[in-house]
Amino acid sequence: MFTRLVSADLFGIDGRTVEVEVDVQKSKLGNFVISGLPSKGIRESRERIRSAILNSGHPYPGSHRILVNLAPAAWEKRGSGLDLPIALGILVAQGTFRPVLAKGWAALGELTPGGATRAGSGTLGLVSALRDAGYDRVILPAENWEEGSAVPGVTCIGVTSIDDARRYLVGEELPRPPTTAAPTRDPSSRTPLDFSEVIGHERPKRAIALAVAGEHNLLFVGSPGAGKSLLARRIPGLLPDPTDEEILEITKIHSAAGLKTVPGLLRC
Repeated sequence: MFTRLVSADLFGIDGRTVEVEVDVQKSKLGNFVISGLPSKGIRESRERIRSAILNSGHPYPGSHRILVNLAPAAWEKRGSGLDLPIALGILVAQGTFRPVLAKGWAALGELTPGGATRAGSGTLGLVSALRDAGYDRVILPAENWEEGSAVPGVTCIGVTSIDDARRYLVGEELPRPPTTAAPTRDPSSRTPLDFSEVIGHERPKRAIALAVAGEHNLLFVGSPGAGKSLLARRIPGLLPDPTDEEILEITKIHSAAGLKTVPGLLRC
């Protein structure tokens, strides 16, 4: 049986939609092939997905030929966010369940061998790409739910396992993941670093102030210990409060780089 799901992978800080096409057919020699220019990490996910399905209490079509095609095949697919849609595609293709949602939904997320979901990076970019492609519901790991929900026009469904995703797709209600406080606009919450703490460096400080006021580029050149990092870390204190769009862009960059260590949105 053939089925098709939609997911996304990262290209820089932005996402690209990926069609996950799954075909499960009876075969004398069972095998599991992923085509469509998968990266080495995605090819290695086959055993992880197999274990995740079995440890979730679902049958695995070991005596069948499983073909997973990642379309379009023109670019290499990277990351571990395709684990969940591939696993769901196998379950649907082998007839384990039938989604009640006909269209308009997508899925992304890494899986553990035990069947649980694991938080990934670049959620904002991935969800934004799916929203722009016309998908208004995205199934993703519960740890990424708050970040994904910051994208307007999309309903994110946080799941902790393959079975959570299956339950949602057959129409069951899932509890809402816990949230943290929303990012505040209180100026007192800004970085405590200030130029008044810097003694000397008058000419560099004036150059920085002029560059920030005129939105010009800056290049710091000097020997170690000259004060480049000291000055650079205080530049956010000269900038106005970021707009909602800028907050999303800042968070997108940190998330795609794997540098986001706190939940919610980042201001600088």
